[in-house]
Amino acid sequence: MPPGANLAAAAATTASAPTGTRAPADVPASRSLREGFLVGVTNPKSAIFFVAVLPQFTAPAAGPVWSQVLVLGTLHLLIGLAFDTVWALAAGAARGWLTRDPRRLPRLGATGGVVMIGVGGTIALSDRQL
Repeated sequence: MPPGANLAAAAATTASAPTGTRAPADVPASRSLREGFLVGVTNPKSAIFFVAVLPQFTAPAAGPVWSQVLVLGTLHLLIGLAFDTVWALAAGAARGWLTRDPRRLPRLGATGGVVMIGVGGTIALSDRQL
């Protein structure tokens, strides 16, 4: 089988898939919040940030380090909450816009595929060593 045959078959399958809109799953908000909290708390990137990066911004001469870390951690939490709220509102608006016309999602998927192929081809043909 030629190397591009799988890609062509996948593209044909995606293009012929039904494009109807689906209702979101009936998941209680409390479950979503609980799962989101668990993901955030168990995220190793957060632990690495608080252990490796945050202490660099403390000054022992300015007062107790634990209170500085508490303030900086709270600030990190509030900034993250603000950004996540903006992303959630933008995603909700984008979902409404994307599902209004059933042709938009397949076009978006095809555009993303073409971009990925273009990026892959550019990397493959570049002279830079990675």
